[in-house]
Amino acid sequence: ALVSGDACSLSVEQGVEARLGTRLFPHYGSRETVFGGAVTCPAHEGMHLRENHMIAEIVDEEGNVLPRGEYGELVITTIGMAAMPLIRYRTGDYTRIFKEPCPCKSPLLRIDRVTRKGPGAEILKLDEALFGLDGLVDFHAKYAGSAVEILALTLAEPAQAEIEAAARRALPEVEVRVTARKCTRSDRPLYPGKRSLENAEAL
Repeated sequence: ALVSGDACSLSVEQGVEARLGTRLFPHYGSRETVFGGAVTCPAHEGMHLRENHMIAEIVDEEGNVLPRGEYGELVITTIGMAAMPLIRYRTGDYTRIFKEPCPCKSPLLRIDRVTRKGPGAEILKLDEALFGLDGLVDFHAKYAGSAVEILALTLAEPAQAEIEAAARRALPEVEVRVTARKCTRSDRPLYPGKRSLENAEAL
C-alpha cells in the first residue's frame, strides 16, 4: 500500500500494516514539486529521491549545505518545470540524506523520515503519541491561549487519563486539556484537510 497526502506517523504505519497484513510504502512530495519527491523501496530504510525530477540538499538555519548524514531542512531545486521552476526552495521539512548505500542496491539517494520544526511540529508529535493508543480513532487539537485542547474519539469507552498522559509526554512544555468520547456512526473525520494544531482564535 502506498501512503501519501499528509505526514503519517510511525505508530499509524505500524497499526495499518498489522491490520492489512502488508507493508506500507510512504511517499514524500508536495504541490510545489508536482508531488514527485521520494518513495520507499522494499528495503524500507528511507525514501529514494526522484533525482530525475529534483535536486535535494540539506541545509542549516543559515542555508549552509550540511554533509550527508546530518539532519537539517530539505531544500529542493526542480528539474524541467518550465512554468514555475524552484531554486533551493525551502520546504520547512526536516530530514537527512543518508550517506550509506541502500540495501536494495539502488543508486538513488535516500532521505530519512520527514518531520517538522517550528509550526507544524506539535501535531506530528501528538500523532505519534496518540495514534499509538489502542482504540483511538481520531483526534483534533487546537491552541486555546497557551494551552492545547484535544478532542479524542475512541472505539470503546474513552480512557481519558491514558490519552492525557500520552499527550502531555508529547508536549511537556504546554498545558494539555483532553475531552474524550466514544465514536459514533455519524462522526466524520475531525480534519477535513491537512492536519495541524490550530489556533482557536482563528477558527
